[in-house]
Amino acid sequence: GESNFDLSLYKNFPLRESWKFQVRGEFYNAFNNTSFQGVDATITSPSFGQYLSVGQQARSIQLAARLVF
Repeated sequence: GESNFDLSLYKNFPLRESWKFQVRGEFYNAFNNTSFQGVDATITSPSFGQYLSVGQQARSIQLAARLVF
């Protein structure tokens, strides 16, 4: 099976009555789980028994700030 966890954290800071400043962090594949695919099953191959590809991207982190008014 595959498991993929994306997380998002944010904090709002009020500036005025209708304005707010938001700081956020987004984490894609937060726990960096890997899904291996394609085992080489050719006995005469030098890479016999090795995984040939990976199904998920590595962990990615994005930080952002925005002004909402």
